[in-house]
Amino acid sequence: MEIKAYYSLADKEHWLQEIQKSDWRAGRWLYELLRGEKLKALCGQRTEVYLLTDGRRLAAFCTLAEVDDVRDTDLGPWVGFVYTFPAYRGHRYMGLLLQHAQAAFCKSCCVHVHWFSGFI
Repeated sequence: MEIKAYYSLADKEHWLQEIQKSDWRAGRWLYELLRGEKLKALCGQRTEVYLLTDGRRLAAFCTLAEVDDVRDTDLGPWVGFVYTFPAYRGHRYMGLLLQHAQAAFCKSCCVHVHWFSGFI
């Protein structure tokens, strides 16, 4: 398993196609935002998509963004688009991905990461 930052990848198209395989409606929306290069305009220029990869397969992904659905606040960054593909569930891989994302995003700018979900 390897953690990759989407925006620093040379082969974005491959990983974009992997994200598109998600069976989750929000995963497909993330695909559309990335394909149209609109994610950073929506969520902030420091937004990143973190990928947990298993060779050339995508195991899980999440975003860490400056802003999310809760816009009128000084809080941030926000975790979003959290998804683990079914074959990889039950192994606590998302915890590894989130720890990495928080550490990478918050090296010098934040103490807390915030969550919001429109889904219960």
